[in-house]
Order: sequence, then C-alpha cells, then structure tokens
Amino acid sequence: MSGQHVHPPLVPRSVHFRFILVIGATGLIATATGAYLIGQRFIRQVRTKVPQDIDLARVIYEHEVEKGQDTVRLTDNRLSVCDATRVKDTVLLQRALHQVRENEGLDRPFKKALVRVTPTEQIDEIIESVPGVGLRLNLRGSAEVVDALRSRAV
Repeated sequence: MSGQHVHPPLVPRSVHFRFILVIGATGLIATATGAYLIGQRFIRQVRTKVPQDIDLARVIYEHEVEKGQDTVRLTDNRLSVCDATRVKDTVLLQRALHQVRENEGLDRPFKKALVRVTPTEQIDEIIESVPGVGLRLNLRGSAEVVDALRSRAV
C-alpha cells in the first residue's frame, strides 16, 4: 500500500449544492439583517441630528439678526452724539450720552454680577445710576472685590 494513492470518498453533488445553498442563504440573511440594523441606526441618528442642526441654525440666524440690529442701533446712537458734538451743544451731548447709557443698559453688567449673591429687590438699592455722574455703589458694611477673570478675591 505504500505506492498506491488513496482517493477520498466522493461526496455526491447534491450535498455540495445543499452546502453552497446553506452558506449562500446564511450570507444573505446576515447581509439583510446588517443592512436593516445599520439603516435603523442611521434613521435614529438622523431623527436626533436634524432637529439639533435646525435649532443651531435658528440660534445662528437670531445672533446675526441681533448683530444687524446692534449695528443699526449703535449707528443711530453715534449719529446723535456726533450731531451734539458738531454743534458744540453740551446739554444736547449730555442728553445723548445719557440716552446711550439708558438704551444700552451700561449699568446692567454690575447688576447682573450681583444677581447670584444678592436678592433682586436689593440690587437697585446697591447700584444707583446718578444722571450726569455715573454709577454709585451704596454699601452697608464690608465688601469684597472679586476679579471675575481669575475668579478669586483681590
């Protein structure tokens, strides 16, 4: 038997065909299942992403509209100050500057900073807008100055 070649037993063609059919069907089922799951995941992502993108676009649009309104408003303020300066009318200039301060709420940052640490009803008592002078700080007792950029007491 050492010189003879042994052939493996022949497998009938019908078994080969069934084996290939089972492998093909399994591959098709796996492909269809994968495509379905990927499609469902994609649809879920789109359903959450599209509203977020629309909200972001709305915020950007509103910001751009505000910038345009600011430009128009500041140009109007600038023109009223320039007119008063051109005619050298100090009373008109003082009114124009007071109107700019009122319109732009230039005392608001101070009030906004106090909101976190002071009851709202006391804020107008603490910071007082004095026409022709500026802002006055009315404190009772001690105070601490805080550097907002470094978030520490100075």
